[in-house]
Amino acid sequence: MLGKDGVEMIVEYLKRKELELIWPNLPFPSEKGYPQIFDNMDYWVLFVDDEPVAYTGSLILEEFAFVGNTYVKKNTEKISTTHFC
Repeated sequence: MLGKDGVEMIVEYLKRKELELIWPNLPFPSEKGYPQIFDNMDYWVLFVDDEPVAYTGSLILEEFAFVGNTYVKKNTEKISTTHFC
C-alpha cells in the first residue's frame, strides 16, 4: 500500500515471539498491570519503507475483540497522520 506521499506501507500480523525480533525487551502486558490473559495478544505491525515504526495488539475474547494501545517508535520521521489521509 502506498501512503499519500508515495511512502510504501505494509501491515503485518505477528505473534509475540516474532514481534520480539523487531522490538526486543518489550514488557508483557501483565508486567504493565493488565490481566495475564492479555499476554496472549496477537500483534499488527506497521512497516514504512521496510522499517517497523508502529504496532498494536489485539485479542479475541469470546464475544468481542480487545484492541490495545498503539505504540510508535520514538523519533520516527517517516510516519505522520498525512500518510493515512
